[in-house]
Amino acid sequence: MNEKLDREIAGRYLISLLAAVLHNEVPPPIPQNLDLLFLYKLASRHSVANMACYGLSRLDPLPDPDKMKAFQEARKKGLAKEARQELEVRQILSALEENYIKCMPLKGFIIKHFYPQPDMRLMADVDILVDHSQMKRARDTMLSLGYTVEHTGGHHDVYHKQPVMNIELHRTLIPERMDRLHTYFESIWNRVKLHAGTSYQYEMSQVDFYIYLMAHMAKHHRGGGTGIRSVMDVWVYRNYYKEQIDGNYVRAEFEKTGLSGFAQSMEGLSEQWFNKKIDQEIDQEVAAYILANGTYGSGKNAVINRFIRETKEAEGFTVAKLKFALRMLFPARPHMEILFPFLHKMPFLMPVCWAIRGMRTVIYRRSRIRQNLGLITYLTESRVEKMKKIQQ
Repeated sequence: MNEKLDREIAGRYLISLLAAVLHNEVPPPIPQNLDLLFLYKLASRHSVANMACYGLSRLDPLPDPDKMKAFQEARKKGLAKEARQELEVRQILSALEENYIKCMPLKGFIIKHFYPQPDMRLMADVDILVDHSQMKRARDTMLSLGYTVEHTGGHHDVYHKQPVMNIELHRTLIPERMDRLHTYFESIWNRVKLHAGTSYQYEMSQVDFYIYLMAHMAKHHRGGGTGIRSVMDVWVYRNYYKEQIDGNYVRAEFEKTGLSGFAQSMEGLSEQWFNKKIDQEIDQEVAAYILANGTYGSGKNAVINRFIRETKEAEGFTVAKLKFALRMLFPARPHMEILFPFLHKMPFLMPVCWAIRGMRTVIYRRSRIRQNLGLITYLTESRVEKMKKIQQ
């Protein structure tokens, strides 16, 4: 059996497991030709191995205990991680409140509470929107809580605390490069309301949150790709708030943001996967693409999508690929300003900074050189054309 067929069988069964958990049902039996180790690897790549364990545990008879160990370990780790994240984020939100800093938790920290159990919806990092004028005070607050600064500048600042806490404090909901969506959400602070019992913690309306959920998914799809969990988030949120977010107003807002076609596709796929609506018309190539991804897609997809965005139609593929390789070696100023903030005031030092970046890579990150060379080699005309079709 080839890997593509293995992935199709594992993907279909993984989705049936997750759907059974969402509907509180017993999942179908494990297909005879399905290797549970392969299923575990696929589930892990999509960050749903812990949730899949809940489904497998409902089978009668139970799967071989030895083959269940990896899933059970994922469930234990998921429970511990969710508990730690919940406690830490509550402390962060309280500290931001005490320091009069406007904030709003986003994405996974909100949507996990709409799953049967919050630990079923794991988070690699926790996103919190902060008033951009208060980022310095937010930074001081995070340091006082024992976090280290991993990265500052650009769309968000990143903080870390051992063993599992990764916090992203966002200046904006959507990066500026996605100008249409960035503009739509630029005034979000004017549309939010205070969270009950707080003075500085805010929350979006159900409609705005849903549009943001779809916009964030589109951002990943446009980058490295998106996975099963994101499609499941769409179904879980729509199922919970169906009355509020199904209607002409939401459709009009999707049209306004350019998300209409994408939202329709993802909603249809979520209904087919998690509500057994087999009459939904979906693009099977898009579904296969998402199954082949991980939670946030892959570096290979990201390179192809970036190449498509940055390439002019009039350029031949060979010329475009050469220019693209040079841009990877010598990044543009916005990226370099994140690494070297002083470039904002002294842009004439770009050549020096390129040289410093190159030396750092050679000394400390040689594997990155091999990785980038591999990605450039992977970039072929046929793969670019296939991706264009999927994106359309």
